[in-house]
Amino acid sequence: MTNRRTKARRGWGEGSISGSGDRWSVRVSRDGRRVRRNVRGSEADAKKALKALQRELDAGLNPTRRTIEQQLTDWVEGEARTGDVSESTISLHRWAAGRVVEHIGRTQLSK
Repeated sequence: MTNRRTKARRGWGEGSISGSGDRWSVRVSRDGRRVRRNVRGSEADAKKALKALQRELDAGLNPTRRTIEQQLTDWVEGEARTGDVSESTISLHRWAAGRVVEHIGRTQLSK
């Protein structure tokens, strides 16, 4: 009997990576939802994409249903919270985001 090395299995909810060459598929299941992303590049790129997807899901973001309006609102409010940007810049960004939201705000980011 040969002693073969096997890869350690990932834990429940940690996600999976499959593929070869430069095409990889990254999948994560959380709360009964399955989210999949296709990645082109190396296996290391797929691992980075898996970690990014896990972070999004941990933060409560649903990347498959997120709209442009939600993304822009979170971006502007995030700038305001950090305090790295002046108030006039934040007000300009709010104005610009409002103009974009008027036209395409309900569009999902995944489309």
